[in-house]
Amino acid sequence: MLGCLEAIAARAMNDGTLDTASAAGVLTFFRVFADRCHHGQEVRLLFPQMESQGFFPTSGPTGGMRREHQEGRQHVVTIAEAAALVSAGGKPGEVSAGVSCRSTARIICIETGQSLP
Repeated sequence: MLGCLEAIAARAMNDGTLDTASAAGVLTFFRVFADRCHHGQEVRLLFPQMESQGFFPTSGPTGGMRREHQEGRQHVVTIAEAAALVSAGGKPGEVSAGVSCRSTARIICIETGQSLP
């Protein structure tokens, strides 16, 4: 997924083109797997357990992860809006989609300890 995000970002930012089919696949992945499955489990199972052990919900690890989840959701919205704009014939969407793809890849790297490809 990191390689795909980086490829979409590079193409959008360097060539001024957005592969809307690839962007749609990325959006589906993040909406279904990342947000519903992964983040959903953290919010329903992990966070309550951590907070029952003394972690504060608005600060500390769970607060930070909640902020990262929200930041990721905002990037997904930006990519979706940019893809819709490009599909409708607008050009300004490519760069914002590229920036959001790259930012989303960085969030994944931070969360997983990976490096960008």
